[in-house]
Amino acid sequence: MKCIILCAGYATRLYPLTLDTPKPLLEVAGKPILSHIVGKVEEVSCIEAVYIITNDKFYPHFQRWKETAVTTIPVKVISDETSSNESRLGSLGDIQFVISKENIDDNLLVVAGDNLFEFSLKDFVKKHAAHKKSAVALYDVKDISLAKLYGIVGVDSRNRMVEFCEKPEDPKSTLASTGIYIYPKEVLPSLRRFITSFKNTDKAGHFLEYLHKKEEVYGYIAAGRWFDIGDREQLEKARKEFGAQMGPKKSQASAGQRPDGGILSDKKKIEWPIDAKSLKKLEELKNPKVLALVEEYIRLCKPSKVTVLTDAQGDIEYMRSLALESKEESRLEIPGHTIHFDGLLDQARDKENTCVLVPQETKASRFMNPKNRDEGLKEVLNFLDGAMRGKEMLVCFFCLGPTGSRFSLPAMQITDSAYVAHSESMLYRPGYGEFGRLKGSEDFFYFVHAAGELDGRGNSKNIEKRRIYVDLQEKRVFTVNNQYAGNSVGLKKLALRLAISRANSEDWLCEHMFIMGIHPKGKQRVTYVTGAYPSGCGKTSTAMVEGNTILGDDIAYIRAGSDGQGYAVNVEQGIFGIIADINTKDDPLIFKALTTPRELIFSNVLVHEGKPHWINMGTPMLKKGINCSGDWFEGKKDAKGDVIPPTTGNARFTMRLSELENVDTNLHNPKGVPIGGFIYGGRDSDTTVPVFEALSWSHGVYIGAMVESETTAAAIGKVGVRAHNPMANLDFLVVPLGVYIKNHLAFGEKISKPPRIFHTNYFLKKEGKYLNSKLDKRVWLRWMDGRINHEFTAVETPIGSIPHYQDLRMLFREEFGRDYALEEYREQFSLRIPRLLDKLERIESIYRNEEEIPSVFFEHLHQERQRLEDAKKRSGKEIIPPEFFER
Repeated sequence: MKCIILCAGYATRLYPLTLDTPKPLLEVAGKPILSHIVGKVEEVSCIEAVYIITNDKFYPHFQRWKETAVTTIPVKVISDETSSNESRLGSLGDIQFVISKENIDDNLLVVAGDNLFEFSLKDFVKKHAAHKKSAVALYDVKDISLAKLYGIVGVDSRNRMVEFCEKPEDPKSTLASTGIYIYPKEVLPSLRRFITSFKNTDKAGHFLEYLHKKEEVYGYIAAGRWFDIGDREQLEKARKEFGAQMGPKKSQASAGQRPDGGILSDKKKIEWPIDAKSLKKLEELKNPKVLALVEEYIRLCKPSKVTVLTDAQGDIEYMRSLALESKEESRLEIPGHTIHFDGLLDQARDKENTCVLVPQETKASRFMNPKNRDEGLKEVLNFLDGAMRGKEMLVCFFCLGPTGSRFSLPAMQITDSAYVAHSESMLYRPGYGEFGRLKGSEDFFYFVHAAGELDGRGNSKNIEKRRIYVDLQEKRVFTVNNQYAGNSVGLKKLALRLAISRANSEDWLCEHMFIMGIHPKGKQRVTYVTGAYPSGCGKTSTAMVEGNTILGDDIAYIRAGSDGQGYAVNVEQGIFGIIADINTKDDPLIFKALTTPRELIFSNVLVHEGKPHWINMGTPMLKKGINCSGDWFEGKKDAKGDVIPPTTGNARFTMRLSELENVDTNLHNPKGVPIGGFIYGGRDSDTTVPVFEALSWSHGVYIGAMVESETTAAAIGKVGVRAHNPMANLDFLVVPLGVYIKNHLAFGEKISKPPRIFHTNYFLKKEGKYLNSKLDKRVWLRWMDGRINHEFTAVETPIGSIPHYQDLRMLFREEFGRDYALEEYREQFSLRIPRLLDKLERIESIYRNEEEIPSVFFEHLHQERQRLEDAKKRSGKEIIPPEFFER
């Protein structure tokens, strides 16, 4: 007798587990399903050879299995020469393929390769020997409703098959075909004729249905349990029950082994690299999905140790110490300060390799950088396979937004980087307790990060394989072969993408915005505003303007309140800010925090004698030190011959907001703060005035959708290129741009007190020199506060409302004790008509190529163009001073 084990399926219902691992090689109870099957086959003494039939895609996997498997029967792996689910031969086709290829003229035992069973194949073959007819092993599912899911067999009093029906609507029996058959050699010609006549090669049960009408077919009712591994639920059930009750008895549990059928699957040969303390932390969450995910990525990433971290101070101290021990961070001179270096080629967000995974049939905006989901998962899971070998996996729990709030979104991070975990512990609120409050719910985000193979300096080596893939379908992000926090810290810009998807399918906004409280001098009030600026355009420095309070510098969740206002919370509790240009004059509060003792991580600055140095910090740059390239000296070059700068324009610092003197008391308020204004800004050297206000909510949405900015070092690519960046959120959009704009419009319509919308530009130049100082933003904020609180009127222009000169003159005196000259006002607030018209042309050409953009957007664009052209005609000038519009 020969045995054929069917292993040629693609198991699409088990994706992503089976994207790069065949189902029969998934592990249950410490070894692959296939090994369990072969062990059962070996009990049958008359089996002379085993043929494993697979496909071209998985053929190498089974060959590797064969090389390490210890068997007592000859085993041969055969490919059926197919490479996709669409071209598969089907079970009957694969059986016939082996028969023809190996010239088999013998009795056949056929076993489907996704079976796990307790019953004896030896007994099954012995039963067959009594009648020498075709036979099928049956399992009594004992439930009519379950019987509807299987191929159901009816038998008579002698166990002869009298009926077969695939997934019957009205089952007459509860005996399910297990996918284990015996075909006498006399039946093999009938199999060939059936395939030829009916062109049906997919279901082996159909051949039984055909055969029992011509001759006797017997059913063998199995005495033990049977697991049909058809989907993730059945796999997890098998891992829990099969491993727990069929595994070897143990007197006590070793690390990670659960002889009582506990949380993680029991192992016969491989011990889980997780200690009892960490395992208990997982168990106490009582969340099956969390447990399944941790197990899944232990299997995939293969770490040597797994540590689960909670909100406890001891756990936080552990990750800090681990970051130092692993040399991902090093201590600096000031207590609490550490330095982290990313690789020379890993210094900014990788836009090109940050993709949104979308199913093949899904239509996606070109702004989303979409990638076929199946292809993307296959690639990234392949990169993650074994990526943590020899490393420690950290499992961390955080909360996006205040805990215990309608804004709260729990998030789990799996990473092999203590620096990533340490950074997140500073940037995000602790979330282990929040996961406990889920009470088993699957409503959370999760992130899997692996730095990959490291070079001699401990940096990610295979940068060409850097991937950051956002899977909206499963609310997760994979990021591999990188360390720079913008790519590796899952809860930051990667979670932003997941939250944008969620917000746009619900009724709220998730924005790339700071939140601050404006405290005008002499006024007993605080006005809360949010602001969206592309990286490097003054976002953090605006949120940190002296005399005001900060709630957040990067990401805001905004929901409607019952009082008709919009309320916002900071998703984070810390800052991952650009450090370039921070000095005592321009950013005194941040500078003070960066130069005094506290928990703080610097990244990618120049370090000399334990002191950090960065661009424009107020002292001359040193000529030597340590940076991301190692020992650095002026003129040092990289492998391409390019000069390596002492530090980059995207060097960063990480710290808690609570360390700042100006942190707002409402930082952790679960209700959020009422928002009076939205601010949009960009880096624009020649077109836009320093500050203006939208004419209405819809006009403000249009202004936000028009944001342009000259690129900076925060993302890989050329610096100084004018880029369109709607709402300063383009890099993170995972919904079509038209949908995103429609949802903004709808949000303003459903609240009775929508925020006023403003636009700022701190970078206007004349003859290469800035027309404003960095501190002038204090005045722009004061004017916006006055507008929100109805204290100032404004000058209506074709682009929106600008300040009156006298109001700005008063505010400059109050803020700086200096006069604000009329000539300054004219230089800054004149409308540069040709430049503004050029911008409209650029923006219109972009939006004309996008689908489903609301018509109101184009209405505002055409109206603005008309107003600009009318103003040019009436004034006779191309650059129109602000007083022209006061007439």
